[in-house]
Amino acid sequence: MAKLARAKGSIGEIAVTRDRRTGAYYYEQADSYQSQADRDGISLAHYIHALYGLALQTRAREVLMIGCGGGSLASMLADAGSNVTCVDIFPASFELARKYFFLSPLVKCVVADGAAFMNRRQQLYDLIVLDAFIGTKIPEHLRSPGFIAKARERLARGGTVLMNVVLTDDRDDTADAIAASMEATGLRVQILDTPTDVERNAIVIGSLAGALRKPRLLIPPRITRRTLAAEIEMMQFRPWRRRGFRKRGA
Repeated sequence: MAKLARAKGSIGEIAVTRDRRTGAYYYEQADSYQSQADRDGISLAHYIHALYGLALQTRAREVLMIGCGGGSLASMLADAGSNVTCVDIFPASFELARKYFFLSPLVKCVVADGAAFMNRRQQLYDLIVLDAFIGTKIPEHLRSPGFIAKARERLARGGTVLMNVVLTDDRDDTADAIAASMEATGLRVQILDTPTDVERNAIVIGSLAGALRKPRLLIPPRITRRTLAAEIEMMQFRPWRRRGFRKRGA
């Protein structure tokens, strides 16, 4: 792996590396890969393509993304015609995303904490996507019932919230707790997960419109396209586990 760039962040160093054999780029922070892309900037992460496939179904015009990393999803949505505002607390994230991951110039970049940004802005969005992590954990204040209630307030009519979650195993109830908080605000809830007992990404959907359909790979990258398509195919909608959560939230 070739080391291309390093930057300091409040939760640790950000590093960008490149695989000399495949040409793939990796964005690492807090000992976890936050973005992976081919040499054209197309994501190599199946959950990014799943998020993209779900997002397109919403036909969202105004999109708020909390969490940048390499910015692959923000670029994909901007190129598809959405007005994308991307919020990240680290200025270096945008600089690295532009230089190494081809972050689209159409994406509006805002340096701020995601919750603070929503608290001070009154704009409504057709789609809000949360993909922000410290390592593999969503910061507590970005998955709390209060944050989810605020996200619901910022949805336009028929709007949708998508939250990417990393589950450590099948006993991890993070996605279910978020689902409980979403339902408490009146959102229609779906969980897109992979039936396995190992660490994996799941997507929690909260919608003011109808249910979304299972996504598929729409923008194949130069490498690993068959693997990505298979990983997305393995994802399934599952009921969320209500046991242990109060009616008004997690």
